[in-house]
Amino acid sequence: MTYMELTYTILIPAYNAESSLAKLIESILRHTADFKPEKIIVVDDGSGDNTVTAARKLPVELISLPQNRGKGAALKEGYAYFLNHCRSGYLITLDADLQHPPENIGDFLQTAEKHNSAVIIGQRNFTPPAMPLMRVLSNTLTSQIISGLTGLKIPDSQCGYRMIRRDVLSRLELRENGFQLESEFFFRCRELKVRIDYCPIPTVYNDYGSSMHHVRDTLKFIQLMGRELFKR
Repeated sequence: MTYMELTYTILIPAYNAESSLAKLIESILRHTADFKPEKIIVVDDGSGDNTVTAARKLPVELISLPQNRGKGAALKEGYAYFLNHCRSGYLITLDADLQHPPENIGDFLQTAEKHNSAVIIGQRNFTPPAMPLMRVLSNTLTSQIISGLTGLKIPDSQCGYRMIRRDVLSRLELRENGFQLESEFFFRCRELKVRIDYCPIPTVYNDYGSSMHHVRDTLKFIQLMGRELFKR
């Protein structure tokens, strides 16, 4: 089997993504014309703009949450939909803000085919000016903390561009509802003894912004680390 024969579905958690969603879907379809996904799932996380209206005009499966519950909650809804309604062997997640270039989907598939990967995480370049200095510091620190607590070498713990094999996803017991779910993911992989591979991707920052609340989400990250530490 070549990478072009691997089966996969795409999941996009979206919050206030009205202005970027159509561009993202168009780019996905253009760059995957030779190895199409089974489905593209968009989970609207209670957006306050016209994300739902925009999504309904696109060739996607739309899940619309009535309230904003957080990126982790949106991802879990998408995970469940994938496991119950799709047959693909892999799920690829990418954000709606155009910071995860769809042209790298083929690179993820090639990596999976080469290594028989269970999980692949996008790995960005942390060197300024590719990444703003404050993001370099926060991403480096969180990656080092999670690496230390899990015993895994994790170069980019905060990247949401990920590829997860179906059998692994079905066994992950994820609890977080916010951005912290993407950090919790590594602890659950460690418990299952799942090997994690990495795929280099460009570092992209643009004008679409992030819905992360730095103080609130930093506190939730600290709480998650404390819970994981005291499990030992």
